[in-house]
Amino acid sequence: MRMFARAAAILAIGVTTAAGLAGTPAAAAPAPATAPPASTAELIPYGAGSAAVEQQRSAIAARHNAAAQAVLCWHNVTIYANANRRWVSMEKGYSGTDNGMLRARATVVGPWERFVVCRDNVTGYTYWASQDTGLVVSTELGYSAGDYGMLRARATIVGPWEQYYTTSQPGSWFSMYAYGNGRWVSTEIGYSAGDYGMLRARATVIGPWEQYYW
Repeated sequence: MRMFARAAAILAIGVTTAAGLAGTPAAAAPAPATAPPASTAELIPYGAGSAAVEQQRSAIAARHNAAAQAVLCWHNVTIYANANRRWVSMEKGYSGTDNGMLRARATVVGPWERFVVCRDNVTGYTYWASQDTGLVVSTELGYSAGDYGMLRARATIVGPWEQYYTTSQPGSWFSMYAYGNGRWVSTEIGYSAGDYGMLRARATVIGPWEQYYW
């Protein structure tokens, strides 16, 4: 199934602070004119989330000297790609270092298409994880060639590769920027077979492939 070779080793990650983050990226491109599906995101009241959600809410607040109550979290978040009008799936059925790949390929929403998101609405700093597995989304900077920057739900802690910026909160069109490599996330609709629609942090500007709705 693989289209490209990748590095065998996956680098270890650790917790970082806001001091390691780049500045806020440039503003997003105008939202697409086509109407998106209705948002399914449901706000999680402060203190009502799982232990992992509330821990991340507090961690985000601490990084940015904010009150934890000011960090908003949602569950049942679905992500709709403008590039091909598909929902983003977490490929739980893939094996090895493809397991958990994020790919815009679903025409209906099931457990693999739901995510948990926490976002600081002042800085745009965003944490997100698969709702099905609880694993945090990583940018795979140890991969090579056309797999470089693949997004994959596989981490249990937040380190440099798990830190993102989003241009808006759920209920709107948005674009996502990976702090790990300073690139915007793209939907790779030029890929084929099991890699079609892979989400990959590789763009330096926002175009149609870098726009999503959640």
